[in-house]
Amino acid sequence: MKWLKISIVFSLGLILTAALTLYAISSYKLNRTHAVPPLPQLTQSSDPEVLARGGHIATSLGMCTECHGGDLGGKIMVDAGPLGLLAGPNLTQGRGGIGGQMTDEDWVRAIRHGIRRDGSSLIVMPSETFVYMTKDDLSALVSYLKQLSPVDREMPETHLRLLGRTLLALGKLPILVADKTPDVPLRTSIRQTPSVEYGQYLSSIGGCRGCHGLNLSGGTVHGPPGTPPASNLTRAGIGNWSEAQFVRTLRTGKRPDDRELHESMPWRQTALMTDDELHAIWLYLRSVPPRAFGNN
Repeated sequence: MKWLKISIVFSLGLILTAALTLYAISSYKLNRTHAVPPLPQLTQSSDPEVLARGGHIATSLGMCTECHGGDLGGKIMVDAGPLGLLAGPNLTQGRGGIGGQMTDEDWVRAIRHGIRRDGSSLIVMPSETFVYMTKDDLSALVSYLKQLSPVDREMPETHLRLLGRTLLALGKLPILVADKTPDVPLRTSIRQTPSVEYGQYLSSIGGCRGCHGLNLSGGTVHGPPGTPPASNLTRAGIGNWSEAQFVRTLRTGKRPDDRELHESMPWRQTALMTDDELHAIWLYLRSVPPRAFGNN
């Protein structure tokens, strides 16, 4: 019995040590500060056309409403039990919102680099795609966000629970975006015409590669349990689709065979894209070399 008690105490000590170690590692990763490149000076505007562009980016092209709610007043994205809770904060200046606290530099740091004011990394902020946004579009987006109607909504903070912290410590939960965001030169503007170049730009800032892979050939998606693999968007995957079928899918959430897209596909946002924007994306996808599914 004595040796059994010693063995139990020893085992409990090992478990406690392991738990404290994993907690310490996850805390380090969550709180580690990141260097921020020089931040650009934005051009603020109250011009209706500029604000309309900013609103279009927020609701469609950049899909901000997917995580922050239709009124950008915050949204619980997923409560994944032992993994943790993901919540998009209230971006307005209403009660519980962060809009009134954010400077232009704060907006740029968060949107373009995925970094908070204190230097720590944001969680599940698509800065790795927003970093490709032009200065003109970034200025329009921030101008729009700064004039949002106040929404009074207190949101819980995103946080990881035991399993989430364990996976983060072990490098199995890639949700800290600062390390994933490349250092990309800031482009001033882009011609908003239906072209391969503009289609590539829209695909980049819209996060298509975040789910469909660097080469858009589909594969496993990091998402909540039950998230299916992303489809192959190259000609090897949707090569038999017509442009009309492609547009219908992104506007209705239904494939050509009438099967519904999984809820992880933000078709309600792509449905708001203009005909020219969807045509540009179609032209770009047709220019991408065909690849086998999952060959990223």
